[in-house]
Amino acid sequence: MIQADDRLKGLFDEAIKIARKHNHEYVTLEHLLLVLLVQTEIVEMMKDKPTIKAQQLIKDIENHIANKMNDIKVNEDVYPKRTQATERCVNRAFTTAIFQGQESVNTFHLLSAMYSEKESYAYYYLMNNGLPKKIVVDHMTDVGIDAGEEHKVSSKQAAKILKQYTVNLNEQAKQQKTFQCIGRQDVVDEITLVLGRKIKNNVIMIGDPGVGKTAVAEGLAHMIVENKVPEVIKDHVIYSVDVGSLIAGSKYRGDFEERLKVLLNVLEKNNKAIMFIDEAHMMHGAGAGGQGGVDLANLLKPHLARGDLKVIASTTWEEYRKHFEKDRALMRRFAKVNIEEPTVEHAKKIMQGLKAGFEKYHNVKITDSAVESSVDYSIKYITDRQLPDKSIDVLDRACAKAKIFDAFKDVETKDVQEQVSKISGVKFESIVQTKTKSLENLNASIKKQVFGQDEVIDKMVDTVLVAQAGLKQENKPIGSFLCVGPTGCGKTETARQLADGMHIPLIKFDMSEYQEKHAVAKLIGAPPGYVGYDDGTTGSGQLINELEKHPNAIILFDEVEKAHKDVMTILLQAMDDAVITASNGKKVKLNNSVILMTSNLGAEDMQANTLGFMENGTHDGEVDINNYFSPEFRNRLDAVLRFQMLPKDVMTSIVDKFIKQLSEQISDKGISIVLDRTAKTQLLEEGFDPKMGARPLQRVINTRIKLPLSKKILFESLSDVKVTISFDKDKDEYIIGE
Repeated sequence: MIQADDRLKGLFDEAIKIARKHNHEYVTLEHLLLVLLVQTEIVEMMKDKPTIKAQQLIKDIENHIANKMNDIKVNEDVYPKRTQATERCVNRAFTTAIFQGQESVNTFHLLSAMYSEKESYAYYYLMNNGLPKKIVVDHMTDVGIDAGEEHKVSSKQAAKILKQYTVNLNEQAKQQKTFQCIGRQDVVDEITLVLGRKIKNNVIMIGDPGVGKTAVAEGLAHMIVENKVPEVIKDHVIYSVDVGSLIAGSKYRGDFEERLKVLLNVLEKNNKAIMFIDEAHMMHGAGAGGQGGVDLANLLKPHLARGDLKVIASTTWEEYRKHFEKDRALMRRFAKVNIEEPTVEHAKKIMQGLKAGFEKYHNVKITDSAVESSVDYSIKYITDRQLPDKSIDVLDRACAKAKIFDAFKDVETKDVQEQVSKISGVKFESIVQTKTKSLENLNASIKKQVFGQDEVIDKMVDTVLVAQAGLKQENKPIGSFLCVGPTGCGKTETARQLADGMHIPLIKFDMSEYQEKHAVAKLIGAPPGYVGYDDGTTGSGQLINELEKHPNAIILFDEVEKAHKDVMTILLQAMDDAVITASNGKKVKLNNSVILMTSNLGAEDMQANTLGFMENGTHDGEVDINNYFSPEFRNRLDAVLRFQMLPKDVMTSIVDKFIKQLSEQISDKGISIVLDRTAKTQLLEEGFDPKMGARPLQRVINTRIKLPLSKKILFESLSDVKVTISFDKDKDEYIIGE
């Protein structure tokens, strides 16, 4: 570790003595300079320069200390502390010595560092008495001390600086610590073209997080090592700059700039060096010590313009728009290269290429089906991240689990499915069952719970089966349906049963809560400038938050006609591109979700005794739908599902369903229910209302059967018995007998 030499340590002791002699609370640059000026090597330097007024300089400093520092005088004996300027000066002296590769700091380093404090009296007296910095620097050069001026460093010092503040990606590639770049030849060619330019030979890769920007730089290093690159970048070395190391320990203004200038000088003089800056948006503000501070971006601009330094940077589109587009001077110095998310086929090739590396590291065997599944299942269930990053994470987790917990067993598709389930939050059973008998029986299972709507159910299930077979349009939801019909006919229940049959959650939004224009913010978040925009938990909106938690779901917008039309406009993007964009720019995908919207529009006309058609042959309910929903909205629907009024014969099945549900509710008490013919007939008579559907029947059962049954359970300790329910016409009540 670098340290001050013995003479320098004694120098500080002398400066403290002078400060205490004058009852000064602080040790200033002036105290330090007075001690420096009487040191033998400094005195010898001044003797050789007749232009220097050495005696006058010392006299001016002594007079200043004695008469012009009353503001730091105290009435008691205290141990003086260093001022911030003194600390900066000392730190700068140490930094200069470090960059020179020296083992100690001497008096000349300290004197040279004082010239950076141009607002100090020490600087004023030095310049006023004929001792500018150039004289000190020249003398240091003559006696063999590098002043650090122009940051001249030896090859040994350069290697030390590069090791300290950068990561050699070529060395990483040789040691197989990074992955090769697979299938990105067009990107590599574009980067090589930019690097081969005479000026502005700098490239910035822009793409969503996880698409492989860093991997491209690492892959390029592999190609250089393997001599698979054009002559223009042959034998080049890619150095990834560690911004954190540059900033670490730079407590005072000027420290960071000093380090960076030396590093840039080393890279610039090495015509075989390529500088890589990952997360390039960090350049803005990096190293700036508050307002007006010079950051990495501004220090880098002159080097970027000259063409002496080759730079590859990477950032996301969001950060590029936020930082680079606001700094036009920096933006124009870079050539943009867009890094797109790889296609499914490309992603699978990448994963096949990485397979051997994972097998070697984890000491496991990975099946080809597991590799392909890592892509397929991550696409389907991990919608908030990009390929290939999410697939790599899935496969890496599966390999780690096999190594740590499963005694190095082979990694198969099931292991991938398990990790996808944990990352996405989707039930493991739901992932596994995708192409099993549960889908085969989906139609029948829904019809067991929803009666009288066979045509609607058939159409809905057929759409789901096509999607699950992989034959739906790319970037589309599984299905987008508008369910219309009278109240109580089973629209909401169908959505619930579809979710149960597909083993995915049901996300329900009651659209009566979104009647105002500003209700859009409740769904997709507050717009910029409004309260809640920057809220990380609720700022994205209710819909966005739910979809992030459940990317595979049945999304039910109940009674959609009650919402403000601006709210429904949001659904256009969801139905067309399977994407919802929050106000803050966050996107969520609905590729594996079903969009269901229920509406009672046209129900009154459909119930009217018009034989279902108007004079022009158009269905009555369709008129209201066409008038309310815009053509572009209707055109994005897969189908308008028309639920029919429930006839009396269907109500019989619904009675059985409700009684069965009631029996299941009390089965834990050992009570079973049998409904005789008289009770069933009466329930149909009381509960049947063609205009209101099944809900009146539910209310009758609640008031006429559940209530007396509850009293028997509570007050008569009814349990472990078979109960028969009948109807007594004379008493007009349902009899619950054992």
